[in-house]
Amino acid sequence: MMKIEKTLALALKELGFDNSVTTPLYHQAFRWFRVNYGLVSYIKEQAKGRYSYNIERWEDYSFSSALVGSWDEAELDCLKKLIDICKFHPLFKR
Repeated sequence: MMKIEKTLALALKELGFDNSVTTPLYHQAFRWFRVNYGLVSYIKEQAKGRYSYNIERWEDYSFSSALVGSWDEAELDCLKKLIDICKFHPLFKR
């Protein structure tokens, strides 16, 4: 299980992510966005070795990424995008 880098963990904490562990795991962060913001994200392989991710919330928000070269890159980019959405998008700013 991969831990999130410290800068992203700090950004999550600014959004209200509260975890007893210093550095959360990716699955914990994705679950937190799903529970607290209603944002569902998923990664899928589009072609051999090429991945993209989608972020959706019911009927009012949808984002599809460009292709990237690895699952790990898609996961990292997806988490960064979730943070940006919740910090800056008017539907999600608190």
